[in-house]
Amino acid sequence: MVQESIGASLAAEHVGYDSPSQFSTSFKRLFGAPPADEAQRLRAALGFKDQVSAASPGPIFAANKP
Repeated sequence: MVQESIGASLAAEHVGYDSPSQFSTSFKRLFGAPPADEAQRLRAALGFKDQVSAASPGPIFAANKP
């Protein structure tokens, strides 16, 4: 989510969740913060632009698609 600037819904799909809300719930339980908050925190800490695209999967995920 941080490097590819994708949103939680697309990340959920890429890791096999059928439900973005279930992904968010599981993520928050594991990491203590919602995925969007954690991604924003990491982007700021690493100096990435805070820009998220739900439409564009980014080069890593695009390369893995058939």
